[in-house]
Amino acid sequence: MRLTISKDPGSFARQALRVLEDGKGQATPEVYVKRVRKGIARAGLSLNDIGTSEDKLKAARLNVYRRKAEAALTQIRRGLSSVLEFDRAFEAVRENLDAAETGLEPDELSQLDNLRLSEEESAELRRKCVIAEIQKMADSHIRFSRGMGNYWQRMIGQLMRSEKLNPDTLCAEAGFDDQISEVVRLAIRYQ
Repeated sequence: MRLTISKDPGSFARQALRVLEDGKGQATPEVYVKRVRKGIARAGLSLNDIGTSEDKLKAARLNVYRRKAEAALTQIRRGLSSVLEFDRAFEAVRENLDAAETGLEPDELSQLDNLRLSEEESAELRRKCVIAEIQKMADSHIRFSRGMGNYWQRMIGQLMRSEKLNPDTLCAEAGFDDQISEVVRLAIRYQ
């Protein structure tokens, strides 16, 4: 949402507050908090005059980061089809949690506990993502191998090497059919 500059700084502060509370602004929550403060300072108002308080600003800022972290975490838990998407979503969770923690008192940090992934859950979700990506690559190799040479097998080999995966263990764990298992096992040449 774009803020419109009006002649009334109090109106500008209220508008910035609405954007912050809605969480739909393009800038970071801190930018909207600054705009609220700037608007009320110029208008000679207090936070109370525009219907908010320090605690409400802090809560609105926290909610924006919490919603962004929840959205990225939901994507991760639903399953992503590429390791790159997984890494980006995981980084978004981490960045939003770090930003949300800024300014919180130690006793308030527990508000974010449900948004944290344990190392075990993170490893399990990443592994599922890797398996889904390898299966997609193997399917592509089977369907589009003409003219592509061993491109997909090289990609699978590189991914298995970076993730330190054994092809036989991977095929058994993922329950790949014989055709996909063969492609994955042949990809070992490219590890």
